[in-house]
Amino acid sequence: VKLIYFDIEGRGEVSRLLLKYGNIVFEDVRLSFADWPKHKAATPMGQVPVLYWDGEELAQSAAITRFLARKVGLAGKSDLEFAQADMVACHCDDVRSKLSGLRFSKTQADKETEATAFLREFLPKWIEPLETLLKKRGGAWYAGSGPTFADLTVMVLMDFMTAPEEQAFKDMDNKAERCKILNAFPLVKANYRRTCALPAVADWKKKRPTFKGL
Repeated sequence: VKLIYFDIEGRGEVSRLLLKYGNIVFEDVRLSFADWPKHKAATPMGQVPVLYWDGEELAQSAAITRFLARKVGLAGKSDLEFAQADMVACHCDDVRSKLSGLRFSKTQADKETEATAFLREFLPKWIEPLETLLKKRGGAWYAGSGPTFADLTVMVLMDFMTAPEEQAFKDMDNKAERCKILNAFPLVKANYRRTCALPAVADWKKKRPTFKGL
């Protein structure tokens, strides 16, 4: 098993976490942005991540996540639970696009204006449905009675949003504001902490390369 992605967390981190959760030994290939043009043509769709599994290639981060979730037992216990988890994972795409836009803002002034709107307007509205879902489903997990790829996906995004190194908030003194946002959503905050505390997740977080802000 081999996972190829850039030397960042980005869209590859959930897949790495799933592999670790399933105790699957894999080659964690990390490409630099400078070396990427040399490898692009060899990938199935000209993109990474790419997962090599039993001689087959899988591209597209969402497809890889769903495949691995099923393999390691984090896809829910029924088709309905899988769909409920997938719904949350799809909801996370809205935040990914917003963070990507912030990371590559044209000017620092633009970044700061957009970051303020993101934190004070967009993000609370985005988190609120997650809080409502948890209330409906017992308060612990987004789908079923245990963790799924949905919980890992939300956790990774929360890590991005609160990390001092996150490039979306570079050169801004707003870490305290970012960390306080979850206080208004106690179930989401508790789910985040619960997911971080899963043994395989906690172990990976101790051993993985230092976060590079992306």
